[in-house]
Amino acid sequence: MPIYKDNKKNTYYFKVCINGRQFLRRGFSTKKEATKAEAVFITQNQKNKASEDLTYLQLLNLYKDYLKNDYKITTFNRTRQQIDNYYSKLFPDIKISKLVYSDVLKAREIIDLSPINVELKNRHRSFLVRFFRWIRVYYDYDFYIIERMQRFKDYSIHKSEIKVDMVQHREFKKIFNSCDSSYFRLAFLTMYIYGLRQGELLGLLVNSFDFEDNVFEIYQGVSFKTGNGSFEPISPKSKTSQRFYRMPEEYSKLIKKHIQENHLKDDDYIFFRYETNKSKLDRRRPVHESTFRRDAYKYCRKYNNEFHFHMLRKSNVTHLHDKSIHLEEIKKYVGHSSSDITKNVYLQKSDEKEQAILDVLKIVLKDLL
Repeated sequence: MPIYKDNKKNTYYFKVCINGRQFLRRGFSTKKEATKAEAVFITQNQKNKASEDLTYLQLLNLYKDYLKNDYKITTFNRTRQQIDNYYSKLFPDIKISKLVYSDVLKAREIIDLSPINVELKNRHRSFLVRFFRWIRVYYDYDFYIIERMQRFKDYSIHKSEIKVDMVQHREFKKIFNSCDSSYFRLAFLTMYIYGLRQGELLGLLVNSFDFEDNVFEIYQGVSFKTGNGSFEPISPKSKTSQRFYRMPEEYSKLIKKHIQENHLKDDDYIFFRYETNKSKLDRRRPVHESTFRRDAYKYCRKYNNEFHFHMLRKSNVTHLHDKSIHLEEIKKYVGHSSSDITKNVYLQKSDEKEQAILDVLKIVLKDLL
């Protein structure tokens, strides 16, 4: 289970939830020591019903309670929905001790028949492996045959064209120029040139901006709760996610104009809540992510049917890399904790880079022919 580090004291600690109560123990000198102490603590204090008497769904619900204490609210809400709508149906709701290898094969078949890519299928497999390992640690029942569920492989024949999960500059230009809303033009531009996460964009306040030094700060995001439409500010995803951005004069003017035209105060949200007919505004609340996504997609999907906002973040990383910005600097710019994430997940294949390669080939051919 997760072990945490106290950077101030350079020690390690663990948090566990047993019978609805959360326990925290600090002061371990190494991660290994904390891991061992956690296992001993769980064994000594576990008073739950014997795991073999619990059903698959009962343990899945207990796992949700565990994740709630360990995940950020946005990640937990997304995972909870996946558990309720997907993982709960993969195994029969019988006593955990009655599950057999044929149940593992059936679960794998369900995942394999899902209309999703291989990467996502393997994520589902990894979730199940983590879940049953959690049962082993917390409930002392080892369903070891889950480890025999084979990973999924892609045996299809790929086309020569590689799918690019980003918005090419020519596509973005069409989206931007066709947008007749200054509100969404500003939102699209901000995500495109700064590579913000959607929650970071919607969490921007007027006081996030310092027009004297021409910078703005990412110090919070917003998370929306399922069902009732409420929201809460949340801290950045990681320490590296809290960052400053310099503003070109042209961008600074757009933000100032937006603030003045909408009569925004320091504690108001830049991308505030509005009614569909625009007759009622609520500047003290951010626009709900589903409303923002619904209205924004009207402009985007006529140019790219597969458009989603994270594509703009990947576009930002790719364009910076094409302009020979060092990968480490790009990592800091977009707030990643590791340059491996920047390189392996966000870096895409751009038209601009392909054209540059083509231009070089033309020069070579001209010299030869």
